[in-house]
Amino acid sequence: MLSPLCSVALDTSIQYLGSALSRVLPPHARMAATYLLSRRLMHPQGIRALFYSTFEDDIAGDMIQRFDAVSQLLSLPPKGINTEVSISTS
Repeated sequence: MLSPLCSVALDTSIQYLGSALSRVLPPHARMAATYLLSRRLMHPQGIRALFYSTFEDDIAGDMIQRFDAVSQLLSLPPKGINTEVSISTS
């Protein structure tokens, strides 16, 4: 059975998961959303989709916050993968 996330465009699913993570969530929901976001980012076009979904609209006022959020997200490797492997395969 395919995950419902597979039927959603990559950039859209990243946008939805990021939006969910910006809210206060119960620990189990935060873990699930974080796991799903990591899986989407590890997709061959995942980082490109992250940038597209983050910067597709031109609202200049919050651009610094967007860059900060993306840099924080990309600076942390997924659980179980060390930093060297995560950086070298990006």
